[in-house]
Amino acid sequence: MNKTAQLATFALKEIGKSSDNKEHLKALKQAFSTINEKSTEADYKLMPAWIRKIIKSFYE
Repeated sequence: MNKTAQLATFALKEIGKSSDNKEHLKALKQAFSTINEKSTEADYKLMPAWIRKIIKSFYE
């Protein structure tokens, strides 16, 4: 498991699904900008769908 993906999952769960905090998402996107998506693909199946959607959007 990718530690950044794991921490991001915990952070997003804590923030909550309905929270639309652009600063948090911007910080997470910046953190994921240095990580190859291949290294997080195994973690996708462990994430809730709404978090997976957010993390995948960082790579678009």
